Amino acid sequence: MTGGASVYVSCLNAVLQAAAALGVEPASLLRDLGIRPERLKSQSERVPLEQYLELYRKALERTGDPDLGLYVGHIIFFSGMNLHLYMTTICRNLKEYFNVIPSTIKLRGDTGRVLIRPRGDYIRLEWHPLQDETRRWRPLVDEMLKSSADIVNAICALPVPVLAAEFTYPAPDNTRALKRAFGSNLKFGCETSCLYFARESVRYP
Repeated sequence: MTGGASVYVSCLNAVLQAAAALGVEPASLLRDLGIRPERLKSQSERVPLEQYLELYRKALERTGDPDLGLYVGHIIFFSGMNLHLYMTTICRNLKEYFNVIPSTIKLRGDTGRVLIRPRGDYIRLEWHPLQDETRRWRPLVDEMLKSSADIVNAICALPVPVLAAEFTYPAPDNTRALKRAFGSNLKFGCETSCLYFARESVRYP
């Protein structure tokens, strides 16, 4: 159960934009959920997490596209570009960025946390949902990993490719979009959803 958890309306707007790009009318999704469109105009507004997840479910059903979370993650990356560009003016390298960037909870709401851990020659960017029922839910996993990969690669002066990706959900029938997003080194049914980057990348300007 999600209890009193909530998210900012920017999360809903990203799902609506992705659904619209796939041919689904955003107004119909909002109408089915009983959400007034004007409520989504204030970026400080929050809605219950369960309502956000239900919007995602309906968008998945109507688009029929299992890669929806990847598109939402890409949109969220762009919607936060001003913040990330600002962070590059006060951080000298990726390590400092990781240390000072606001938490996912502060930026999006009660979905989960992103943690950075060293792992041998790599750094591991891990996604830890706050609600156990979303731990293996592909759309949210894909969204968080995709937006994280886009951010890391965009703010550094040198490319920071994903070297490997692990997912808590089972392997889907079609992995083409996942390979485009994260490369070919993919592993499914894992304990934690995460991305691997070269450890030296934390020193990149």
